[in-house]
Amino acid sequence: MSEKLLRQALFTVPLYKIGFPQHEKNKELYRAYVDKLIDNSPVVDRLDKISSTTKKALHTVPVFEELVGFLGSLCPRIHEDFDISLDKSIAVSAMWCTRCEKHEFIPNQTQSNGFLYGAYFLQAPPNSGDILITNEIADRNYFGNIWPDSSNTINTNVFQGQIPEGEILLMPAHLTTSYTFNYADDNRYILNFILQVLF
Repeated sequence: MSEKLLRQALFTVPLYKIGFPQHEKNKELYRAYVDKLIDNSPVVDRLDKISSTTKKALHTVPVFEELVGFLGSLCPRIHEDFDISLDKSIAVSAMWCTRCEKHEFIPNQTQSNGFLYGAYFLQAPPNSGDILITNEIADRNYFGNIWPDSSNTINTNVFQGQIPEGEILLMPAHLTTSYTFNYADDNRYILNFILQVLF
């Protein structure tokens, strides 16, 4: 692996960020597959301005085999960091893609049925929005009793950052995530996935 897996503190929980080495090779293939899935799906009523989403079984589709394999290659480090016994497997249990057109967003979501939640930013043009990560189980008394002049990772339970195309973010699934409005003319695509510990 040419790029090391980076672990950094985000209000006392681990957050991983790493580039997908095969991003340029697979970007058009993944995007075309997602477009075909969404465009050929039956039209369903959805709230205005919320992005379109595929079903959560993309990890079983051969098109995404290289991405799933790359995620699997990260597991030895995750075993080590979370002190998970090597006799337990970590595997992708769900994967889906959101296509966010201009003036659409993704509301708060929590993947509480998983161990780790991940987001691979397949396409994120300039002005296509930010990710917001909230630690809902943080000490509310602490955050409610401080009045800082400006926010930082020490005095807030919310982190906001740009969406970096080609990057994968991986974080504990109990964190709440949302994505702000896409103001770019091009669509924003995010491949979301869940890692589960198999007992």
